[in-house]
Amino acid sequence: MEHKTTNVDEILEERATSYGGYGAGVECRAKILAALNEKHIETQGTDLPEGLRIIFGDVVLKLMRIASDPNHQDSYIDLAGYAKIIKEYTVDENNVNS
Repeated sequence: MEHKTTNVDEILEERATSYGGYGAGVECRAKILAALNEKHIETQGTDLPEGLRIIFGDVVLKLMRIASDPNHQDSYIDLAGYAKIIKEYTVDENNVNS
């Protein structure tokens, strides 16, 4: 992805305009990840494994970006990539108790 500028402040401002403020996004992601962890505890009896929490964090971020800008096609490609990574991590590598 090309950036119109290399100035970090300007890039952060562009992101905030496109996706909202970072702080509000962190709070939203934390709430969603906590809900996912609670579901895992309910069904599996344990917290989500660390690796899966990290991958889910990436997925939640992409979903939030899609919600903010559904026309940004690259986010859908990223989301498909994360789905493949989750499958490999959980099923192919047998890293998660089921």
